[in-house]
Amino acid sequence: MDRPNIGSLNTNNPNLTAPIAATGPQATSQVQPKKNTRGHRRRRRRPRKRPEGNIKRWRRAQRKATAPFEASGSAHPSGLGTDDDSEADSDSNTDDEGDDQHPGESVNAETINGERTHFYYVPLSRQQDPHPMEPITEQKTLQMYHRLSFGTCIIAPLDKPSFCKVRWIPFNQMSPSELNGWEKLVFHLLERCNHISPVKGNGAQTGGMMWADGWRKSSDPDQSVGRFCCVEKMKKAMERARYNPVSEAAGIQEASDFISLQLQQFAPGVFESCRQLLIDGNYPSMAQMEWPAPYTPNDFASFLTFTMFNFFNQPHQDSDVNNWTLVIWIPIFNPRTRTEDDLILADEGFDMEGGQFTFRDFQVYLDLTEREPTDENEAPIQLISESHPVDAPGSWAAICQAMSDYIQQDNLFSIPGRPLVAARAHMVEQPIHHTYDFIERDGNCMFRAFSHWKFSSQDEHKRIREHLIQYAKLDREFISEYLNGEAEVDPWITKMAKVGVWGDSLALELLAKCYKVILFVISHNKIGGGTLREYHPHERSHYSRTDVYFLFHSLKHFEILDPYGQ
Repeated sequence: MDRPNIGSLNTNNPNLTAPIAATGPQATSQVQPKKNTRGHRRRRRRPRKRPEGNIKRWRRAQRKATAPFEASGSAHPSGLGTDDDSEADSDSNTDDEGDDQHPGESVNAETINGERTHFYYVPLSRQQDPHPMEPITEQKTLQMYHRLSFGTCIIAPLDKPSFCKVRWIPFNQMSPSELNGWEKLVFHLLERCNHISPVKGNGAQTGGMMWADGWRKSSDPDQSVGRFCCVEKMKKAMERARYNPVSEAAGIQEASDFISLQLQQFAPGVFESCRQLLIDGNYPSMAQMEWPAPYTPNDFASFLTFTMFNFFNQPHQDSDVNNWTLVIWIPIFNPRTRTEDDLILADEGFDMEGGQFTFRDFQVYLDLTEREPTDENEAPIQLISESHPVDAPGSWAAICQAMSDYIQQDNLFSIPGRPLVAARAHMVEQPIHHTYDFIERDGNCMFRAFSHWKFSSQDEHKRIREHLIQYAKLDREFISEYLNGEAEVDPWITKMAKVGVWGDSLALELLAKCYKVILFVISHNKIGGGTLREYHPHERSHYSRTDVYFLFHSLKHFEILDPYGQ
């Protein structure tokens, strides 16, 4: 399903000021630097840097993103703090929280109520459809989108409420009772095809088949609502003695309760809003065979739709009274070709092309063809910190300017020369000057790249990793806040201590802190754009220059970036 873009332009930004002055027709104006009483020019006050301020900004964004899914009256999700903390931190950072310090296009993970949740914040630059004239999003267009393919994720526009929460659950990770529940739901829906007709009036439908089950507005002037059914099919089923109203009602009730429980566990806030809308509107529940009738605790919707046989549709906006839609994708083997002895749930052994669930106006899609990586070394790196997203085609000019700023301020920053000389023979110029196949691809590339900057040799990567782990054990409080819980500290340290395990954003944060260096990291994507992120030490020495290490991250691999070669 494609969603419309709903956005607004806020002109009441406290970080934007417009000085107004009146001058004559021939007048020229110039803003002079202020002077103190002794006649000396004042130095411009640098923005205040708050320790752990970036983490607090993330938490404020996460509280806003998770709010629609939380049950009413529930406490804040574990580790996300309180509104008082948010307001206090916001007040204390009035002077130094500009737009360039917001998370931007980033993905990070938090453990919320025992569930590992990833957040994707859609930047303003991606909040529009790049090809609005395409009736169906083409695969080459999807290469421009951000892909989500496993785990639990929440998607939200930058600094706005979220519009999607999604979770992938492999069948092999389910308990026997859970697996049985999904199988029963699939067989129930297949059986309902014998009593209801496919939907023919769905204007957005382009291919495949759709069925609707439950209640709808009645076409009979003497009735307000009625249930979806095919009279001809039901008549034939009754003649064959294959239709039992009591067993059908029990099956519908069981399926409705199962779907309701999935929503209650996954997004209790959404369940509450849907249920309240059902009750306030005095609508029938899809589990009710007659209406009016008392509601049960699990009632939340009047009907459901299900699709099969390569269903796909055009971009559209639903006109339902509900603000939220529960969508469940269950891979099954073709009911037309399978035998009764064959499996129905297709966890493995199926082949699918396309089928992505796209949000065109936010350039993000859910990939339903892949499952969660099983090897810890295959998990994609997640980079989070102060971020400055830049998009193609003009992105590299902005990045070059950012690197040039460090070069020009040589009284404050130092760029080691020997590592660049040793790596220069391996440099390539596209899309920006960096090494190619210079850093070994063995799962240690982040530590090898850091080692090369530190020692002019990537062979000291084990030493770098060991130093990082020693420092991490002394800074448990920072890690606990970063990972949102003390229980996450030891597992992270144990995992990161293993040679060959990929480094992550927390490792970059700690490397910058323990070695007192600035890490300048560019992540390059498939479509030619990039994202710049800088990791700063907890504090910098006022008596010596701070080293800056430049890293290039592309296709899950780190290389050396040459700031002088641009």
